[in-house]
Amino acid sequence: MNDNFIDVAFMKGLVGNVCCYYLETRNETYSGICDDVFGKNHRFEMIYIDNFRKPKRNRKFILDIDLDYFAKFDYESNNPEFVIIPEPDLNKYISLMKSLGQQENCAGITLALEPGCCGSEENCLTVCKYFSEVFNKDLMSVSRHSLTVNYQIH
Repeated sequence: MNDNFIDVAFMKGLVGNVCCYYLETRNETYSGICDDVFGKNHRFEMIYIDNFRKPKRNRKFILDIDLDYFAKFDYESNNPEFVIIPEPDLNKYISLMKSLGQQENCAGITLALEPGCCGSEENCLTVCKYFSEVFNKDLMSVSRHSLTVNYQIH
């Protein structure tokens, strides 16, 4: 939510309406409207994941997955750090994303590794491993390579 890429994509007329689901947030959540360079209005919605609703069949969508969605900062530990959400929740949400990705109107899937926002390369790869298993795709080798090349992690 900090990248403002959604606002830029709206303004340039690259995307239409956006629905962002969250598990928890310390930030204020809001929904609103943003117009593009052509004057067309687009909706931006922030919705708690337990209130999930499937996209309409007649509308194409892009499933944009950020791995930091699955890591949270554990403030209650003696040594506060990022932890992966519990495995049952992880599997539940990744399975939901797989079912969305298999819909006919899914125009594409993006996967943002986000190692800095997951707490570590290890957390990032742990979540990526679950995606590889649930999606039945080798995402690990591509992710390891991308982390090494883009983040200079060895």
